[in-house]
Amino acid sequence: AMEIENLNQDNGVDGIMVQLPLPQRFLEGHDESEIIGSIDPEKDVDGLTGNSDFLPAAVVAVLKLLQDEDIKLTNKKIVILGKSNLVGKPLAQQLISQGLDVEVCDSKTQDLDKQTKAADVLISATGVAELVKGEMVKEGAVVIDVGSEKINGKVVGDVQFASVYPQASKITPVPGGVGPMTVMCLMENVIKVCETKLT
Repeated sequence: AMEIENLNQDNGVDGIMVQLPLPQRFLEGHDESEIIGSIDPEKDVDGLTGNSDFLPAAVVAVLKLLQDEDIKLTNKKIVILGKSNLVGKPLAQQLISQGLDVEVCDSKTQDLDKQTKAADVLISATGVAELVKGEMVKEGAVVIDVGSEKINGKVVGDVQFASVYPQASKITPVPGGVGPMTVMCLMENVIKVCETKLT
């Protein structure tokens, strides 16, 4: 938190991003929300504080992927897995504000497979490795995997790719899908902050 305070004051620093989850040793008796809350909203390029001009980069990445692939969302059932303040909640808010049909669940939701099976667009951001299996996905659904977990040294997502791939009309891989797009969106935000300072 002390380090972030120094960066807040430093005019040479345009943007601050905290990579989550934070390892215990970095917390030094603070909790994650306290550390995030200490970021100057004007420098909060990853939209973590909730009162920055930016949405979390992962949320923008998902919205961009849907837009770039020309996925029509009107009259479609969108199911988001994961209720985190980083992805699930702000993503749901964005889509609901567009008047879309959005259901938010998590790994503890009762009859989860019934919910996921109803989804035309399924977006998973739970951090539970390979939670979503093929039999949980409607044929022809669009599946976006925001998860990234390590299992036996291999990076996997929330979606069990091999079983879901044959069911989906479109699917993002892990690694290589939402991740690089998130980095790109984050860099765009840094550039926007720099440009604002220059004008």
